[in-house]
Amino acid sequence: MGNSIGGPKEASLDDHATLVPRANSETGAFKETLKRLLRVQGIPYRKVAEALGVSTVTVKRYFNTDRLTVGRMEEICALLDISLTELAEAVKADDQGRQRGLTQYQEDALARDRLLATVRFLLSNGWTAQEIQAEYDLDEATLVGCLIALERLQLIDLLPGNKVRLLTARDPDWRKGGPMRRIIDEMIKRDFMTLNFAEPDAPAAYQSAELSKSSIAQVEELVRHFVRTVRTLRDADRHLPREHKEWTAVVVAMKRINWTVELEDGRMLIPKSARRRSIAGAVSGAGADGVRAPAAVMQEPARPRVN
Repeated sequence: MGNSIGGPKEASLDDHATLVPRANSETGAFKETLKRLLRVQGIPYRKVAEALGVSTVTVKRYFNTDRLTVGRMEEICALLDISLTELAEAVKADDQGRQRGLTQYQEDALARDRLLATVRFLLSNGWTAQEIQAEYDLDEATLVGCLIALERLQLIDLLPGNKVRLLTARDPDWRKGGPMRRIIDEMIKRDFMTLNFAEPDAPAAYQSAELSKSSIAQVEELVRHFVRTVRTLRDADRHLPREHKEWTAVVVAMKRINWTVELEDGRMLIPKSARRRSIAGAVSGAGADGVRAPAAVMQEPARPRVN
């Protein structure tokens, strides 16, 4: 992303003419999509104002007048954890009448019925109803029941011959803390936390480093770029024969850590910076990793290893 929160770069619409339309009527669509994404993620104007270093009144003016520049759009996109390109794609999806975020009712219905959620997922990845039926040996009544349920949820339009038209984006904005996010979290733990990364079909890399805030922001952008690249590859492979493809799951993550060292006698060598964060976390009610842990506990010797 061109600039990070806290270092705004005021820009004219000409700076990103290929991404953001020049006409005020068209940039209005970008503002409306930004407002919708903020609502979906539960981010109030007050938080936007804090991130941009302006007043809440100024943020409201951005959205209600023509004063929202591309530079400010970039900063708000950073707050939403998306790029300007992804914002443009969301605007296009909105223009096509596709939802980016699902309602609580829609998410609850999918979370209660894993088969229904699976059918929606496969349809969003370009599978036909017939391909889903054949792949999972579903009887026609079961498949049609799922399609009707998805139409009642206003997630698809069911057309003759069991053809469908998606009413939502292929990669929805799942609610933070919502039921679908929890299911995805379970899948990540199931598929990756017990994985033997030494296996040849599980390429992995691990690197810890002491980084500045600026470098951390760059790593965060690399994570977002990686996800966008995987989606681009998916779209490019969409029309290949199914026998030439296989399902692949990818997890890209970054976490703040305390670089502690366990000694041979079972004691823990804890850096001063970690102890300071632990003390601060104990005062605020959470440890350095977001877990309640008083500083005294963090400094206790570990149990001796059993050989």
